[in-house]
Amino acid sequence: MSSSFRVAMQQVGVHGRFLHAAFDAALKKLNEFDIRGLANLAWAVAVSRSNCAHQKTALLTQLASAAQVALRHQLRSVSNELEVRSLIFSLLSLAWALRFQSSLGRDVEGDLYAGLRHLARVLESSRCRWPRPDRPLQMASLPKELNEPIVILNCRGMVVALKPPGWEVDTSAKGQSEALSLSMFLQSQLPPEENNLLYDFNYGFGFVHRLDVASSGLILAARTFDGLICLQWQKALCAIDREYIVVCTGLGETLRMVTIRAEVAARGLHKYSRTLTQDNGLPAETRLRTVAQLNTASGGLLGGASLVVIQIYTGRRHQIRAHTRFIGHPTACDAWYTPNAVRLYLEDLLQPMPLRAWVRTPRWVGELIPPPKDMVGEVYDPGLAAVQ
Repeated sequence: MSSSFRVAMQQVGVHGRFLHAAFDAALKKLNEFDIRGLANLAWAVAVSRSNCAHQKTALLTQLASAAQVALRHQLRSVSNELEVRSLIFSLLSLAWALRFQSSLGRDVEGDLYAGLRHLARVLESSRCRWPRPDRPLQMASLPKELNEPIVILNCRGMVVALKPPGWEVDTSAKGQSEALSLSMFLQSQLPPEENNLLYDFNYGFGFVHRLDVASSGLILAARTFDGLICLQWQKALCAIDREYIVVCTGLGETLRMVTIRAEVAARGLHKYSRTLTQDNGLPAETRLRTVAQLNTASGGLLGGASLVVIQIYTGRRHQIRAHTRFIGHPTACDAWYTPNAVRLYLEDLLQPMPLRAWVRTPRWVGELIPPPKDMVGEVYDPGLAAVQ
């Protein structure tokens, strides 16, 4: 056994003993925690790499029971919108952590959801007016190379829109790019009387998830607080299936199915940040399946590119782009994450690709990370690979 391996195993042992002591101490004081504290503890347990599975299960079981008691107390004591928003966030975080560890019982699930629906009604009744963002009343003219979004479904409390490339799912009063604003488009289609949240930047214009500007796909947005809670609850319980079609580079026929589990964290400021894999990041899981190889007209492979179907179990910012780069097969034509060395070549297309006005980001200058040598099975988990 090498000295570095012995040191690594000693560190794992120390870490395990610390978690064991921390879990034991928390178990004795659960009745002193409020919902926020219980949510933070549940998150810590869910993302920890402790091997004490039985201890984690026992702690989460009692934690869930303590949450039911704390929720009844806090529902009676919240007095303003800020407290209500904080409690909603904590309840959703708690539900996610319990669901992540398969510790969300049906009775606890029912109590948490009933509490969230009650808080949604509190918010709905307390809002007398809806702030409008300081922005032009008319949308700018649509560039001829861009398509207009389409409202696919407009039902009680929520709306589904098809976003074409070039539109930003903006969640603040000021957009993060020079792209066209999807919130402004929805406001131009749906009046404020029955679509309150679509006009409120304090709640991200009702959007419950995002797509990158250059991507296209379906976007869920809440029209009311009740719709927002319904969508966020399904998101927290991973009940919304999210599937993406992506072109990746360097994926051969041997890599047909893989699950990537690697923590990710955003680094940088605002729109200039990138999401990278690192040990102290947030847990993230991506499932990837190669469905086709892309060929040129003459039959040759198009730069080793493959058509890939991707499902995400978690929804971290730029998760797909970070995870595909992590395994050494970044998304194609992606200047923000793909190194300069990655190109797509066509026999009849040797000139530079035309610039897209809505994407103005510098090339990634870092090195391309080679795929891990031990990634040969159906599942790749860097935490497991490190101790094998």
